[in-house]
Amino acid sequence: MSFENINFNCINSFIKSSAKINLVLSGLLKPFNLFLIKSLINNQKKIIYITIDEQSALKTQKDLKNLLNIESEIFPSQDISFY
Repeated sequence: MSFENINFNCINSFIKSSAKINLVLSGLLKPFNLFLIKSLINNQKKIIYITIDEQSALKTQKDLKNLLNIESEIFPSQDISFY
């Protein structure tokens, strides 16, 4: 089974129809995240994907490269004290 061949028509039509809308999603399963990212990239959308920690970011980056052949960058977290 190739991840490249999976097509989510309802998601693609929503992405294409909402040209100027900011979309925030959370709580999605990891495989769905990858397909959503692929659909957004195919429609020339800009993406910021925030993870809970650097290890999760590295895992997602590896999945994007190995499963979908998508290059990505990781911006390391910074410890910020609000006090």
